[in-house]
Amino acid sequence: MSERPLRLFAWNILHGGGPRRTPEIALAILAHAPDLVVLSEFRAGRGGQIRAMLADAGLHHQIATDSPPTNNGMLVASRSPLEPCPPRASLPGSRGRFIECLVPELGFRLAGVHVPDDTDLVAKQRYWHFLIAYARAHADEPCLVVGDFNMGRRGQDDNGRGFACESLLGTFTSLGFCDAWRHHHPDERLYTWFHHDGTGARIDGAYTSRTLLPRVQSVEYSTLERDQALSDHAAMVLDLVCKDTPSNESSRRANHARGGLFGGESR
Repeated sequence: MSERPLRLFAWNILHGGGPRRTPEIALAILAHAPDLVVLSEFRAGRGGQIRAMLADAGLHHQIATDSPPTNNGMLVASRSPLEPCPPRASLPGSRGRFIECLVPELGFRLAGVHVPDDTDLVAKQRYWHFLIAYARAHADEPCLVVGDFNMGRRGQDDNGRGFACESLLGTFTSLGFCDAWRHHHPDERLYTWFHHDGTGARIDGAYTSRTLLPRVQSVEYSTLERDQALSDHAAMVLDLVCKDTPSNESSRRANHARGGLFGGESR
């Protein structure tokens, strides 16, 4: 077997899309030629078109949170088989904000997250305590936690506002989970989302366990989708070294998926 990069695409799609945005969201995802997709704020009531277009492109292994059709949830779509994990009873009040599965052919555990924002500090704090317990349980196995964290490092991932519960992020990372983008871009500044007052923050990302980090080949953000008003969040594209198997050969990457789609905001 030869090693090849698997491409993971993660994005908060803003209230599930809409009549105009939904098909464009699906096309924007497929433009990156992903092997694995994690979507936050996915809505089952209007997400059938997205699921169908992903399936037609080979991402036919799909799991979603059990969320009401008009409520925000999460979706994972993959070229490789997925084994869904049972819901976590230790995360009350966060229906539609956490999804977990195993990707057996690729040899890692995947958790998709959508952490509550600073308007609900009790829920945000509860969620981060859950993630800390999750880190303790899975730090020694290949594990990837990805999505909208509504969190970052003061002075590194924001331009002035700071983050509530930031000390809990420090505890989470001290248990063996590394900010993959910061690992590959130690001196850069980039914002994935902007407040109404114009201040920005990098709140979307991926944290890898210590055993999975060496397999992360690259991590980039695509701001094109945000600039086109398909969402208020930038998307994240992570390439992970995996082993080829006959049932898991990805389609050849389009040249532009590695080139012009990565709009920069480094400052």
